[in-house]
Amino acid sequence: MQSPVERVSRKSVSLRSRLLLATFGTLVGILLAEGILAVSGVVSLSPYEQDRTCGSRLKANYAGWQSEEGKVFVRTNSQGFRDREHSLAKPTDTIRIAVLGDSYCEAMQVDLNQTFWSVMEHHINDCLPTGSSTVEVLNTGVSGYGTAQELLTLQHRVWAYEPDVVLLCVLPANDIRNNSKSLEPDHNRPFYRLEHEQLVLDTTFLNRPLFASRWVRMKDQIVSRTHLGALAYRLRHRESSEPSPSEAELGLDNFIYQPPENESHQEAWRITERLLREIEQDVRRHDAKLVIVTIASGIQVHPNASVREAFATRNGIADLDYAERRIETVADGLGCLYVPLAKPMRAYAESHDQYLHGFENTQLGTGHWNAGGHRVAGEIIAEMLCNVDFFIDLAAP
Repeated sequence: MQSPVERVSRKSVSLRSRLLLATFGTLVGILLAEGILAVSGVVSLSPYEQDRTCGSRLKANYAGWQSEEGKVFVRTNSQGFRDREHSLAKPTDTIRIAVLGDSYCEAMQVDLNQTFWSVMEHHINDCLPTGSSTVEVLNTGVSGYGTAQELLTLQHRVWAYEPDVVLLCVLPANDIRNNSKSLEPDHNRPFYRLEHEQLVLDTTFLNRPLFASRWVRMKDQIVSRTHLGALAYRLRHRESSEPSPSEAELGLDNFIYQPPENESHQEAWRITERLLREIEQDVRRHDAKLVIVTIASGIQVHPNASVREAFATRNGIADLDYAERRIETVADGLGCLYVPLAKPMRAYAESHDQYLHGFENTQLGTGHWNAGGHRVAGEIIAEMLCNVDFFIDLAAP
């Protein structure tokens, strides 16, 4: 007959065994679910991670599906760029072009060989005379970046590759807002402010919970590095992330189509223009050349003129290309090559009755460039570069 002490001891061992078995079963279930989600492709991990310089950046050696616009299997290189691998040291007889920009340059909506910078590289190498230097294009674009983050990327990550040309892509439709702390809702990023017409870097984002709180950082790591965490986050935020039918196209700001009417918009433009000058000065200090490219929004290059006119009338806009003309003035003052894409891409879209934005699983005419948009943009930029004196001189044997 067991004593009371023995009976309590056996019950305690039995309880521990059941707890261990339940814990083991739960862990096996979690690992099994994680594996199924990873293999099925139902949910992909976020390609982004925190960065104490720019707020965010692409993960190195990331691989996963992007299916929000089109469907593409995306990879990043070992340096965390959506690009092929490039040696740090520039090969001999090579002209390097470094592309700075946001999601249009990151270009996760199309295959790598369909991106405008791949198209541009191919066409430039074809147009140069035999015996010229080889052109190598490096892409450093990251979704959500504004001009401030592009300046920091140039300073901290790009110059190590010794580029001869810096191709800065400006998307006025949201870059102007991205550069203003008072207009940009995402404050987990660095900003610049103007003090006596000088740029002053504001890194107070590092004090925000995403960077300063261990608990918030841990939750972010679970969401960004596990498929179960990513799925839970997506399900939780699904309803709040779906725009209503009447909502303006996500990421576009109509105020950039006309002269700024209030102090916040005026300040955003002043900061942006000062950032462009700062980038040009930095490029010149490194004996390189700056090319500024302005990327048009979907409405600017809509193939139907009546749709463009109706949008402008509805929003009281006199000139859909106002931002391009304003940036052209800055580029002229800096003496750098300027490539405005709105007019030539609009002409192409209208003459070919072709949408350059949008995909089968989204709305045509909105969102990012499709493969056709990238092709047209790459060809336009390549043609401009192949006919400019400084580039011809760089390529000369």
